[in-house]
Amino acid sequence: MKTTLFDADGQDCDVTGHEPDPTSLGDGRLLWIDLGREAAVAVQLLPLPIRNTVEALSTATQAQFYDEACGFSVELAAAHHAKSGTSCVFIAKDNWMVTICDDRPALFDDYLRGDRGAGLKGRMSALSLAASLISIFNEATRTELATIENQADNLDEEILRARERRSLLLTLATLRRRTSYLRQIVAGQRAAVLSLSRADTLAQIADADHEPLRQLRADYERLSDEVTRVRETIIGSFELYTARVAHDANRLLKALTIATVITGVVGAVAGIFGMNFDTPISHSGLTGFHIVTWSMIGISVAVAAVAVWRRWF
Repeated sequence: MKTTLFDADGQDCDVTGHEPDPTSLGDGRLLWIDLGREAAVAVQLLPLPIRNTVEALSTATQAQFYDEACGFSVELAAAHHAKSGTSCVFIAKDNWMVTICDDRPALFDDYLRGDRGAGLKGRMSALSLAASLISIFNEATRTELATIENQADNLDEEILRARERRSLLLTLATLRRRTSYLRQIVAGQRAAVLSLSRADTLAQIADADHEPLRQLRADYERLSDEVTRVRETIIGSFELYTARVAHDANRLLKALTIATVITGVVGAVAGIFGMNFDTPISHSGLTGFHIVTWSMIGISVAVAAVAVWRRWF
């Protein structure tokens, strides 16, 4: 369990031992308690007013209310390239917030280090703090999407290179897997974010928190559109790859066809002159041999020249 007390006067500090009673905090102070993985044990250490609320809302998915506190659950990215995200429950009321996560995200610690002692977070409400944290995770997801999109653009250039020798299918599969992971993370936020901005939910929330929640929904919708666009980019790269493979296969078949034609012509000429008929050219000796051999070479070169001129391969 990690507890942080934000102060509007800049006296932010970590709380160890018994967490303070939220009713004694006063204005300009905000308490954030992260219960961590052992939530069932840690919740017993909370002050009684917080404990009852946390126990009632610990399984909330969409926005639910208990004793004027709001609880909801979202999916957050545990780490880039991870196989699954981490489910995190936010429970917020006035000047205190409790989070329960399967695995504490590293961005929580980054957020705590930012603007430490500036008093900015102490001026926020608990629900605004929750919206701010989710927005930071969404920004990290947006950065990862930009990286994937840039890699997909570079991959398209590699696919179009005429002398590309290595298979790019594994790279495409990796990009698709990373995009699918981020898509699942965004989908895991949908129920909570949309429920927080419903009219019936806003009616139970302080007016000062309406705008942060509306901004959170707008940010979520933009992020959802970006995930869809990047996914379509990956699909387009795969289609480009399959088109390139088909093009290379078609060129190979053309080359094999031309080689077959040349071999067939040479075989036909050799077969004709190998027949057991007594013809004058059969008695021409070395001269006849040169005539037939160079004729076959000339025909082969002519066929190859026509193929190159017509760009058959």
